[in-house]
Amino acid sequence: MTDPNVPPPPGGNQPPPGPPPQPPGTPPPAGYPPPGPPAGQPPAAPPPAAPPPAAPPPAQPPGGYAAPPGGYATPAAQPYQGAPSGGAYAEPWKRLVAYIIDVIVLNIVSVPIFLIVGGGVNVFRTSFDFRLVLASLLVYALWVAYFALMISTRGQTLGGMALSVKVISPDGSMPTTEQGFKRAIYHAVSVVPCVGGLLLLGITIWGLVTIFTDPQHRTPWDNWGNTLVVDA
Repeated sequence: MTDPNVPPPPGGNQPPPGPPPQPPGTPPPAGYPPPGPPAGQPPAAPPPAAPPPAAPPPAQPPGGYAAPPGGYATPAAQPYQGAPSGGAYAEPWKRLVAYIIDVIVLNIVSVPIFLIVGGGVNVFRTSFDFRLVLASLLVYALWVAYFALMISTRGQTLGGMALSVKVISPDGSMPTTEQGFKRAIYHAVSVVPCVGGLLLLGITIWGLVTIFTDPQHRTPWDNWGNTLVVDA
């Protein structure tokens, strides 16, 4: 039995003495392990790992608006709407002068028909005259055929060639025969007895107004035929 009053012999199986007391918060002296947790408590958990660095924010377009998820979609190609690349809508004065040239050419042929078949050139007479109606049918059938066939085969009348303007479909192609006739059929209103000439004059004035006010310089007959007039 060991006497508690007798100190243990040196070299016995005794734990090494701990470090000398230190003020709170002072690290232990060199050669001593760090102090463990108090008796009866589990060891402290290791500190959590640092989070990974955040990814840089996506680039934003001018104005501060973020791009939508997946980026911006490229818009689909749109069908041709307007003057062809490098071209422009024909100026109103060009269209007007081209039409005057066509009217002069057609009247060179029309006047003899009215003189021979219709018995005169007074298309504004108010009394019914079969000869005048027949002459009007021949003349304005010629006018409709001239404009329709020239537009659907060449895209230009003689006046259009002189002023370097042409008629095209909205997709840039040559107008079809149907488009050409739709575009020219308004000339046929002149065959209406008594008021045919006045009707044609009214439509022509209407076209003059729209050719200067429409953004694409389109006339009513351009809309009826779904065509555009551009520089050749």
